[in-house]
Amino acid sequence: MSLYVVWAQNDQGASLDVGKFTSYEDGAREARRQLGVGWTVHIEDQDGTEVMQFTISRSSLAASTLGSIKSERKAIASRENGKLGGRPKKTAA
Repeated sequence: MSLYVVWAQNDQGASLDVGKFTSYEDGAREARRQLGVGWTVHIEDQDGTEVMQFTISRSSLAASTLGSIKSERKAIASRENGKLGGRPKKTAA
């Protein structure tokens, strides 16, 4: 089982340990939950190799917050889409 270490640094040079997670997605989600705009998040595997790096911006913070909201409308749309075969395959432009 892999462990991912998540830490962040802001533009003033302050750093913060977010924690250790079994998936980098969970680490990224927790970093967005704990931190605000302007922090650069670093996710490293247990060997110290950087797996992901991103900076929290206003638009990414809003998108992650709004996209995670559960609603009956979203649930109905998801069920109907599933009946039709799910998300359509991407086609080459």
